[in-house]
Amino acid sequence: MKRLDLVSAVAGIAVLAALVPKAFLPDAPVYRDVLTDLTLMRLGAVAKILFLGSATVFAHRTASAFEAGNPARLAWRLLGIGLLGFLLGQGYLAFFQFVLGRPSPYPSPADAGFIAGYPVLLAAFWSFIRAYRASGLPVGSARQHLLLALAATLAFVAIGAVALAPALAASAPPLEKALNTAYPAFDFLILIPLLILLRITIAFRGGRVWTIWAALLAGFVSMCAGDILYAYFSTLGQAWLEPILDALFVLAYILMAQATMKQFEAVRS
Repeated sequence: MKRLDLVSAVAGIAVLAALVPKAFLPDAPVYRDVLTDLTLMRLGAVAKILFLGSATVFAHRTASAFEAGNPARLAWRLLGIGLLGFLLGQGYLAFFQFVLGRPSPYPSPADAGFIAGYPVLLAAFWSFIRAYRASGLPVGSARQHLLLALAATLAFVAIGAVALAPALAASAPPLEKALNTAYPAFDFLILIPLLILLRITIAFRGGRVWTIWAALLAGFVSMCAGDILYAYFSTLGQAWLEPILDALFVLAYILMAQATMKQFEAVRS
């Protein structure tokens, strides 16, 4: 597992190193002759499928490693199902990007997979919170968790209102605007239980458990940033954002894969 973790991390860093500079050096010879737009699009498509697929598989393997009746088993199973919805959506996009070699449509049937996955992921993370609270560990009081959730909600509403205002004010089809609002909104909703989980595991700060939840939180923060920027990309025509968008989503899936691998390793050992 440690070797797989290392290979995954190195591969992810290599993909990010190929994608990010394109936004700032679009006319560099390497992007004109080697890492062309088509090559980068296909590279990003493959990376997303591999990392998101790994996260999905290891979430399910982790669930199966817990004994029946353990509340963590259901939580990890729900996480795997939610990630599977994302994987199906990403697979549809990859068909256009990798197989057909052209940008995927938006909106598209892929959005059904992503949107269907979000409620299951929300249920998974709240199930994790219930499991930790039932464990008897010093996880903090319900009042602390409620105050954290309220503070996070207010902050996310303010951030969303400011960040999305220009994109939502632009002329775009109603469904596209609805999706550009729905994706960041779901991301913010998921960040709330993840922040609580990070607070719960702060007693294990520096250990494997805390690292797992920190990685998942960072992954969804990266996804949220990507979804907000995508609203600018799709409605305002900010084409230079495309490599950054790919990098943010690849980074999100790398972090999810790393977190689920580490959890499976912890349960197995």
